[in-house]
Amino acid sequence: WRDYGGAEAVLRAVAPGENLPKDAFWTDTRAVDAQRSYIDALLTRTNTVNGRSYANDPAVFAWELANEARCDDPTLCRQDTLITWARTLALQLRASGARQLVAWGGIGYQGEHGEDLNALAADGAVDVLTVHMYPLAYAPPTGNEAMDTIRYLTGAAVGVSRVRDAARLARTFGAAI
Repeated sequence: WRDYGGAEAVLRAVAPGENLPKDAFWTDTRAVDAQRSYIDALLTRTNTVNGRSYANDPAVFAWELANEARCDDPTLCRQDTLITWARTLALQLRASGARQLVAWGGIGYQGEHGEDLNALAADGAVDVLTVHMYPLAYAPPTGNEAMDTIRYLTGAAVGVSRVRDAARLARTFGAAI
């Protein structure tokens, strides 16, 4: 996300002046290597409160790979781009000594915006499938109280459906949700 630096900041750092598109974050070797180096530095860092490395810190439940990853550039994003990236970073987390779970932080798309939750689950690189949801986004407000009640019920139904779908995937592939 732009307000936290995000992909664009990484690309500016590894390829100054090249003006790479945001989605090069997932595939540019320099960007991926920078992310792997960051993981190694973070996991080997010592927590100043308890003296443990973050890789061994029980206060960390899981390492979420991305927040709502999207890969939409048709020249850079293939069907497996995010899966390959997730596998690469999950392997780096484990190589850097992480004892915690590895989580995917996606929306839960099935083939939209480069995300395929089913393929991510089948790949097995992540332990936890997270699904970020905004149920009310699926039923825009009307300004009418009765209609807005329907909006809330529709949003809740969409949310329940998405959680059930993700839980089914988790059971199928042995992941947590």
